[in-house]
Amino acid sequence: MFTSLTKCLPQSSVTPLGGCIRGTCQNSNLRDAIVKDDADGLRDLLQLLKTKPHPCLSACGLHADVNELLDGTTGRPLHLAAQDSSAALVRLLVQSGQCNVNAPDVHRRTALHIAAARGAHDVILELLNDPTGLVRVDEPDGEGRSPLQVAVVACQWDCARLLISRGASVSTLKLKSLAGKPQSDAFEGALDAAADALAAFAALWPPPSVRYCAVCSVSCKLIAAQCFMPASPYSALADPEVVRAEETEFGQLLRKVMSSSARLQEHPRLTVSTEVGMMHYEMNNQTDLLFVAFTQPDLPQSSAFSFLQKMREEFFRQNGADAVRKLTPGTAAELPAAEVADMKAFLSAYNDTAAASAASPHLSERAQLLLETARGVGLARSVCSSANAAASLPADSLFRSLRRLRQRSSSNPAALTASQLDPILQADVRSLSEACSAEGLPLPRPHAILLLRKFGWSRTAAMGLEELDLDGLKDTARELFGEELLAQDRKQQHLIGGDLHAEERLDVSEAEGRAKVDVGGAAGVSRDATLRAYLREKVLEGKEVPLCYPADEFAPYVRPVPEQLVTRLLPADLYERYETQVVKRFLAESSSWHPCPRSDCANIVHCDITAKADAAAAASRQCGTAVADTANAAFDVQCLCGHRFCCACRRLSHQPLPCEMIAAWQLACDEGDEEMAHVVSERDRDDLSRCRAREQELAIPHEMELGLRTQLQLVQAGLRVAFAKPTIATTVGQAVELLVISRGLLRLFIIAQHMLRRSSRVVPLSPSIDVHSSEQLEQQLSCLSQALSLMLNVNADDHAARPMSLPPTQSQAGDGGAAAMAKLSGVSEPEALILLKHAQLLLRHHATLLTLVQASILAVRELEQRLQLLVSPL
Repeated sequence: MFTSLTKCLPQSSVTPLGGCIRGTCQNSNLRDAIVKDDADGLRDLLQLLKTKPHPCLSACGLHADVNELLDGTTGRPLHLAAQDSSAALVRLLVQSGQCNVNAPDVHRRTALHIAAARGAHDVILELLNDPTGLVRVDEPDGEGRSPLQVAVVACQWDCARLLISRGASVSTLKLKSLAGKPQSDAFEGALDAAADALAAFAALWPPPSVRYCAVCSVSCKLIAAQCFMPASPYSALADPEVVRAEETEFGQLLRKVMSSSARLQEHPRLTVSTEVGMMHYEMNNQTDLLFVAFTQPDLPQSSAFSFLQKMREEFFRQNGADAVRKLTPGTAAELPAAEVADMKAFLSAYNDTAAASAASPHLSERAQLLLETARGVGLARSVCSSANAAASLPADSLFRSLRRLRQRSSSNPAALTASQLDPILQADVRSLSEACSAEGLPLPRPHAILLLRKFGWSRTAAMGLEELDLDGLKDTARELFGEELLAQDRKQQHLIGGDLHAEERLDVSEAEGRAKVDVGGAAGVSRDATLRAYLREKVLEGKEVPLCYPADEFAPYVRPVPEQLVTRLLPADLYERYETQVVKRFLAESSSWHPCPRSDCANIVHCDITAKADAAAAASRQCGTAVADTANAAFDVQCLCGHRFCCACRRLSHQPLPCEMIAAWQLACDEGDEEMAHVVSERDRDDLSRCRAREQELAIPHEMELGLRTQLQLVQAGLRVAFAKPTIATTVGQAVELLVISRGLLRLFIIAQHMLRRSSRVVPLSPSIDVHSSEQLEQQLSCLSQALSLMLNVNADDHAARPMSLPPTQSQAGDGGAAAMAKLSGVSEPEALILLKHAQLLLRHHATLLTLVQASILAVRELEQRLQLLVSPL
């Protein structure tokens, strides 16, 4: 049929359609225009196909269709344009109204799939702007993948954010196998556990139905009375700045409504969706009063206007016509504080009634068990003694505590490698030597090293805080080197220059010369060879820093070998080894620089002595005790690898517990079997066993913590990049820190309780501390940390099997899109899909997660205070 039709068509008539009448699937003109990105040619072809259909095609019932497959390709014109062409060309096809955006190619891919794989953000935007509005953004391809999944797998996160903002569902993402082993069930199970924990605490702390209500005078542009309810019962204590910001935002939205009098007259009763919830208002034209309420999105509109009616009735019942007269122009003023208090009481009572009458949510068995546990430890009412904390502390004290806790656990001190530390050490030695030389006390480098060792390698201790203590340095130098050697050192400093044998021309005493000859060489051996052999032996032993002449009865003082002799007599490899020994001795004896205790970490951490003293003073003020000995006080620092340890004893971080208590605990655990068999009673054995099991359960291995932080950093990056929610990403970061802090604090509390029970000493407690409330607080924090762990840790794999990355330094860490995008680049397909599913879950339950964070802040702060009070007498 097609052959006969072709023969009957004039040559001139088939030219616009490319000489073939099998339909537009063989229209080479259309394909060429797309491949060449020829917008003008494509526009002419589309117009021709639309306005001038070929007469023979119409007679045969055939129609030119730009949705047909193109010859030599696997797709249609729109697929080819999405693959290779510009957004302008795609716009021509889409806006022509002739293209079906949802049409698949031979692989069942739509144009959205192709553009997402390509990373063409502008092309996706044109496809989503289809004038028909019928774009199926979650349409699966032949492999069951949505355009969002294609974008995520290709690490095209800008495209993923655009698709999510236009309604793409994260729930459509399909997990594939990881290393040949199916993981979807395990990860989905972990996500279900996180969802159960969030659902349980959402039922425990239902958000207020009405967040904000106000009475306004429209003519006066005045908010006469307003009442705000925080989303969480702990917001006012844990995060008052956020509460004030939210209240301000509600007020600003309300003023925008009042500024539009014409709209209020046209729509006196209206519901508007806003970023902070649903706004319902009702205008009373008789009194010129506007009643406004901001409610949760799921509150029915009828219930919202029923609340407005009750609020209006209550307002007039309490204030009558006098309130309306007060709000007339010229006499406008806010209502008295007592009347506003009545309004707050009314709002609180309404929310309590609404929560009590709300239908109980359907919870899984796991969620129901977690909910009952939380209620059993008293979390439904409040965190233990939080009211006392609020009464005894300034309004923003707990918010400052959060910043302090976050800084203590996440801020990184100066951490360097051994090679990076060497210039710092050399600068300290050089500055001490130059400062002494400037004051008339020449001090060569070896002498300066020995003098620094005398002061614990602290340049500040050696030189003084503000000015050089020359008299003290002279006394110390005289004690180390003696008067004669000091004078000799001055002579050496003057004579030794470029001549490497200058020391042989020095007028040294006979005793010193004999000491140099008797270093260990035989008669007739030159002093250079003898001294070289002696220095080589000392370097190989690695015990002497700096290298010194041997002492004898004629030279009782320490005599460092001049630096020029050391460099001349030792070969390069031994001299480098000696310099390494100087750094090692510095680390072994320094009170402010400590190598990380982890065997696989080469970092060196600086302990700020000033910060250590400030921490000891703050702890003493908090407990009302004398200032502890700073040198022996526990002080936690954190290496760049993430490991936290005590700079005093190098054990796992245990502040505020004293190092002696931790040492006693480890001794009881390491040698407990023998001790329990012969000394300890059966009751104490059982108590130690329970405490050891609980302590090991709470301890987070370093690899597991690194894996958790790495996982949640990706989730945070996903919230910033894919969902554009940096605020929620910040909440997730706080939750991670609180999880680590709370588990560590619970571990220390268990150790302290056991060691105090075990001790024969009677420890006085604060009157506000009692055993029952402390145990309840411990149970509350345990429940909160368990919930945080379920919500945050959704990685079903062993953390040690995942690629680890170190936590970023402060200079690298940031909330910017570039930093978040860098974290997401190169993630594997399963990991990218998991983090998106996890991020969406936390986004959907952000209010519950925020409440958990705030409750954890209160519990951590109070338990930390009690722990400090428990151990302060020690």
